[in-house]
Amino acid sequence: MKIKIYLKSNKYYLLKTFTDFFCYQASQAGQQVTLFFLPTKIFKMSLFKSPHVYKKHKDHYSIKTFSCLIQLSGNEIAAFHVIRHFLNQKPVEISYKVIYQE
Repeated sequence: MKIKIYLKSNKYYLLKTFTDFFCYQASQAGQQVTLFFLPTKIFKMSLFKSPHVYKKHKDHYSIKTFSCLIQLSGNEIAAFHVIRHFLNQKPVEISYKVIYQE
């Protein structure tokens, strides 16, 4: 039994602290925990400041999205209790996706 949890956020420090605390509590509940930080996705965009004058004046913006994968293996009843407890109390800036594999 493996449970994979994908977490995604724009704030690295928030994702890091949440995953560290989640992994600590899951290991205390008897789960085998593996943590992988996935590559950062960067969305870049440029907008014109002025609609005229050679179109050389641009503003550049970027959005970084940090993501990680947590794998839990062990007793599935304890795993579901840990997942339900922590994902209900997660910060708003973190989105998640849970996949169950046998």
